[in-house]
Amino acid sequence: MRKLKAILLVTIGVIVMAAGVAAIAYKVTDIDKVMCGNSVMKPGTRKCSGDASAAKNGVGLTYDEVKRKQMANRESMYTVGGVIALLIGAGTAGFGGYRLRRGNRGEDAYIDIELSSAERGSGVIKSITLNTLVGCTACRDSGRVPGTSQRCGYCAGEGRVPGRRTVQAEFPAGVVAGQRIRFAEQAAKGPEGGVCGDLYLRVIEQPPGSYL
Repeated sequence: MRKLKAILLVTIGVIVMAAGVAAIAYKVTDIDKVMCGNSVMKPGTRKCSGDASAAKNGVGLTYDEVKRKQMANRESMYTVGGVIALLIGAGTAGFGGYRLRRGNRGEDAYIDIELSSAERGSGVIKSITLNTLVGCTACRDSGRVPGTSQRCGYCAGEGRVPGRRTVQAEFPAGVVAGQRIRFAEQAAKGPEGGVCGDLYLRVIEQPPGSYL
């Protein structure tokens, strides 16, 4: 259900974006009524004349001049509306895409790592290797044989296989024992091309003398 909702959001976003593009590209070639204030001007009218309410439409302008002005104003409205639709559509589609990717997110990993007092004080980079699930190279993480709809036999359609991942984990100076640091998308690969889970490393105090 979550995946279906995400796909629906992407679809709606794309439709709204398409409507926005169409609105921006739309050219106003005619209007039903040419208004001089609250009055309808007739073709051939030499001047728009009237009270202050007519000023916004161009007092003193001819019928054709007023018509061009009002057509330009309406076209500007389409352009503004189109830009707004583009922004809304892009946001909707982007959010749907994010949810779609997160829907197939891999599992998180939690590991304890020992750091000496010196390493905690000055900061250190540790090379961490973990056994996890990595992307299937045979099907490029899709779970399907490339170019077909057949299930990949190498990963049984999961798009991921058991493997190892090495992470260069940077611990900042001043990190304390018990602190947990998150390394985004450095754990198990998600199924069928989903994003990787997060790696959480909990700092524990290295027993004195254990580094000797």
